[in-house]
Amino acid sequence: MHRIRLLTSSRLKINRHDGRHNPGDVPSTGHDIVILSDLLHFDTSHDVLLSSIVCLLARNKTARVIVATGIYTWVEHCRSFLRKGEVVGLDWIEKGDG
Repeated sequence: MHRIRLLTSSRLKINRHDGRHNPGDVPSTGHDIVILSDLLHFDTSHDVLLSSIVCLLARNKTARVIVATGIYTWVEHCRSFLRKGEVVGLDWIEKGDG
């Protein structure tokens, strides 16, 4: 476990997940935030990524998935991931430069 001190003196718990993470290690309430960074270009892994999100993310209206992609990620890979995410019940909000 890594701890990062935030400016508000809060503590943030960071868990790394590599697809082999035991779901039993996830808090029963789930995580408030799941971050995916530069992973969508691996389009054959979209189903595994979405399965991980469903397993790891808290089931409440304030829980968030932050998905960041590089400029080299094909737009169709992003669209495909978003469509598959909607099928498993995720709602997407586009932010940033996109």
